[in-house]
Amino acid sequence: MARKIAAIFILMCSLFPLFAQNQAIRIVVFDLTAKSPDVQADSSMLSEMLRNEFIKTGRFEVVSREQTTKIMSETEFQTNGFTTANDAIQVGKLLNVKRAIVGSVGTLGGTVFVTVQLFDLETGRFVTAEDMQAPTMKDIVSRMKATVGILADASYRLEGGSAQGGAAADASAPQPKKPAAAPPPSNAPPRGRPAALNWVGYGSMAIGLGAVATGYFYFDAKAAKAYDDAVAANAAYANAGAGADFAALWTAYTNDYGKIKPLTDARLYCYIGGGVLAASGAVLAILRFPSPARAQAGKAAGWQIAALPSGLLVSLSY
Repeated sequence: MARKIAAIFILMCSLFPLFAQNQAIRIVVFDLTAKSPDVQADSSMLSEMLRNEFIKTGRFEVVSREQTTKIMSETEFQTNGFTTANDAIQVGKLLNVKRAIVGSVGTLGGTVFVTVQLFDLETGRFVTAEDMQAPTMKDIVSRMKATVGILADASYRLEGGSAQGGAAADASAPQPKKPAAAPPPSNAPPRGRPAALNWVGYGSMAIGLGAVATGYFYFDAKAAKAYDDAVAANAAYANAGAGADFAALWTAYTNDYGKIKPLTDARLYCYIGGGVLAASGAVLAILRFPSPARAQAGKAAGWQIAALPSGLLVSLSY
């Protein structure tokens, strides 16, 4: 029997901190300070509604206005708050509270402005603040519940518990590691090795450039030499004297002159054909001809997949 009593006692002692952490926080809501004469009456009503909203949360023990007024008047403090951090700490001790709500209400340009601040009376510092702006007092009242919820969560976070007033997390318990950030998705489909038509494009580019080089370095030089030979043969024929073999000179001239056109035509063909081959090869080289899996991946990544007349799917990758 004694062992059972001891076990129950130990269990109650171990659970006591949890119950203590779930206890309601004692708080005082001071009257809102009226910043303009036209809201003097409304400030008192808003202050009372503010207290009621904190009571409705079920998470706070709110000191009544009557008790606050009595203690503050006895100690010559104003009922709308305090002026220094030392005054705040003294008020907290007098009222036996941890938190205080202070604020103000006023109008500017036809708009109602309400500021509500959460003050930690144990440390003498402001924890957080919320502002409400609305054209009418009715609109302010409709927003008061959400504002109180934000201040209540901030107060419980200050206690080290959950936003719903749960027990504080065990600092010694291992915390889950934050997962590494996933790399941003690529906008391009997965790249693979060049397809067969890409290699055709590379070959066409090489052949085309080679043809252009052949036309420039070979046929152009040959045509220039044939032209020079024809000019020389024509001069030899024109300057030949009596007894010269005019038939042979004329034949040499016509042969050299006849070589010029085929060589210049070959040069032109090299330029045109090589240019077409190089250009078409460049197009084939920069295109990607995806497999069905890569085409699907490209579509999923937002790529524009085009269909050529041949029915072959291609996707621009540059």
